[in-house]
Amino acid sequence: AMCVHSMSEFQNEDGEVDDPVLEGVEIACIAWFTGELAIRLVATPCQKKFWKNPLNIIDFVSIIPFYA
Repeated sequence: AMCVHSMSEFQNEDGEVDDPVLEGVEIACIAWFTGELAIRLVATPCQKKFWKNPLNIIDFVSIIPFYA
């Protein structure tokens, strides 16, 4: 859904995407990935090792734009 937001075919005159299905899919996916990251963060035995793993950093960085 985030990629579709950048495609001109799916944007209206204001540059916004008005498809509620895509918006719903995006919100559901972000909620799922946020929950998954939060559970892994709480369950990890070592916070330092968790944040040194590149895959965890990628997950965190991919979620941030939605909230920013």
